[in-house]
Amino acid sequence: NAMRSLGGGKVKGMYHALKGSYSYAPQPGGMSDEVEQELKASGLIFHEPDSKALLCSGVGRNWPEARGIFMSKGKDLVAWINEQDHLKVICRRQGHDVQGAFHLLRDFLSELEAQLQPLGCSFMHN
Repeated sequence: NAMRSLGGGKVKGMYHALKGSYSYAPQPGGMSDEVEQELKASGLIFHEPDSKALLCSGVGRNWPEARGIFMSKGKDLVAWINEQDHLKVICRRQGHDVQGAFHLLRDFLSELEAQLQPLGCSFMHN
């Protein structure tokens, strides 16, 4: 739900449930074929685990339910939800703009945490 609310801040984008997932009501059946192909072409989609070690640990349980990808409109930030980790954020920029990529990542995480706090949730920091 927090990802759904991120469309209006500095990091505009959209959440896409994995193909075949019915756990996200706005997208029953998951992302469209077009979005899936776009993510595949960019190398930004994750797949069902096939490693015996991962499967034994329960990583693939109830696949693909409750799993998806948030993609920014600029396609320079992608967040994988419930792949192996709860959240994996990939931020990439063309050229040498490391500071711009860091600011985009910072803004995304700040906005996400702001959406989580009213739900009584936050990130764990170490």
